[in-house]
Amino acid sequence: MPFLLILKKIISRLLFPLPLILLLMMAAWLLLCPATAAWLQRLGGRLFRLKNSQLVYNKEFTQKLGRWLLAVSIILLAAGGTLGTPLLSLYEKQYPVLSIDDHFEKGQSYVLFVAGGDFIDKYDIPADYRYGDVMYRRMGEALRIAQHLESRGIDYRVAVSIQMAHLPSDELLSCAKDFFTLHHIPESKVSLLEEDCFTSRMELQALKRIPRKPVIVSSASHIPRLMVIARIYGLDDALPAPAGIRQPRLNALSFIPSAEQLFNLRTLIYECMGLAEAKLLFHPKEESSM
Repeated sequence: MPFLLILKKIISRLLFPLPLILLLMMAAWLLLCPATAAWLQRLGGRLFRLKNSQLVYNKEFTQKLGRWLLAVSIILLAAGGTLGTPLLSLYEKQYPVLSIDDHFEKGQSYVLFVAGGDFIDKYDIPADYRYGDVMYRRMGEALRIAQHLESRGIDYRVAVSIQMAHLPSDELLSCAKDFFTLHHIPESKVSLLEEDCFTSRMELQALKRIPRKPVIVSSASHIPRLMVIARIYGLDDALPAPAGIRQPRLNALSFIPSAEQLFNLRTLIYECMGLAEAKLLFHPKEESSM
């Protein structure tokens, strides 16, 4: 995997809400617990002051810092546990649900690109159930568009990206075809994107080589990053088709921190980091010359 992708995954995990909150709480506990005073004395640095040529533990400053860290971690837990879904929902609304009647016309050829997602590596279950929740929503959105184009006689193809390098491509293609043919889409119109596309950049590089107008189908939280990369590659005519836009509803439980809200905040942080990477660090000319 590319170095920047690995680095992004490592850094993002340190900034995910729950790991960051736990690290802050652990640091607060070390600073506030009297049993750690001797260890802190040996640590040195800013938590100590020089006196008689020896490092002396600054108890007042250390405990004050510990209380601040504890307060920050509690605030982050409360805010992240209640605001994760609303913040992610606002981020996802950059691109609305694709209106089929307004964007497709006869005489134009389309490729419905389904961005890679989770795939269940089990042979004894039907194709409909071999996709995880995220990928299933993406496939469902692609199916909605494909059924419309099929009914109107508009030329299209479906290109599915499944990031499972250890599985044979024939098996992945068979599952993709089974999914769409179950819903009356001809299997001749379903194919896999090129093999070894393990990142969004690789997927869109492969998509650019397909001589059809692209329709990019992915999770609503993932679409903003894909569209930025698509424009970098010159796919300015690409149509975004977000799947699974969240519609949060306020109730009494909305103000109680929950794991779901923290997970949604985690998703938002990861996508924002990917978006920043694409805008600041991505230079297609350098990549194409490698």
